Amino acid sequence: MFRPWIRSENFNDLEPPLRERRYHAFLGLAKTIAGLASSGAGCRRDRGTYRGTPQEREFYVRLGLPRIIGQNEEIFAPWSGVIFRSVSPRYARPGDILSGQGAYQAGGRWNAPGIYAIYGSLEPGLAADESFNFLLQHFGWQSRDVPPRMLVGVRASLRAVLDLTSLTDVHPPLDLEKLLSEDWRKINGEHKESRSQALGRAVTDLAEAILTPSRIRNGRNLVIYPRSLMSESRIEVLGQDKLPK
Repeated sequence: MFRPWIRSENFNDLEPPLRERRYHAFLGLAKTIAGLASSGAGCRRDRGTYRGTPQEREFYVRLGLPRIIGQNEEIFAPWSGVIFRSVSPRYARPGDILSGQGAYQAGGRWNAPGIYAIYGSLEPGLAADESFNFLLQHFGWQSRDVPPRMLVGVRASLRAVLDLTSLTDVHPPLDLEKLLSEDWRKINGEHKESRSQALGRAVTDLAEAILTPSRIRNGRNLVIYPRSLMSESRIEVLGQDKLPK
C-alpha cells in the first residue's frame, strides 16, 4: 500500500515511477477537495488514476502538495482514542465489528461500495443517534420497529488521519456543507460516486481514516479504512470477552 507520509525525502529526488504515483495520488485528493473531480453531481465510479490537465497540475503546485509530500502535518496527523459503534447483535463479533464489510457492500457517505470502511463516533450517544437515524430514515421505520442494537467501543491508534474538522491550510476551503448534505444514495443509484465518496477513495491511497463532523448534530465521527492501515497502527474492540464468539 502506498504510504507517502512516512518518508521525508525531497519530492524531486524520488525515482520517477514513485514520484509519478505520489503526484497522481495527491492530485486525486487535491481535485476532490477543490471540487474539480467532476462538473456534475458526482464522479465516475472507476478507480483509474487521475491524469490531470495542465490547469490541474498548476493547481497541484499552487496547493503546495509537493511540499506536503515531505511534510504532511498540514493535512494528515496521528489520532488515538476510543470510538463507539452501534451494531446489530447478529454482527457483534469482534471480527464483524472491525471488518468494514457492511460499508463495503452498501457504501456510505465516505466510501463507495467496494471500499471497506468502519464508521464510528467519538461519543456513545452520537453513535446511537447515527444508527437510529439511519434505520428510521433509510428504511422508513417507526421508533417501535427498531430492532435491538449494541454499543461497542473500539480503541484506535492511527498514524495518518485527515481531519476535516480543522482543515485550514487548503485553499480554496473544503465545502463541508455540500459533502455532508449530498444524497450519496441517489448519486450511487445513478451509477456515480458522490463527492464525499470520491474524497474517501483518494484518502484510502494516502491515509487511514477521516475525522468528520456529524451530519445530524454536533459531534464528530471517525471513518477508518481497515485495508489502508499501516503496520504501526492498531484497532481493537473493547470488552471482547463479553461479546459473541
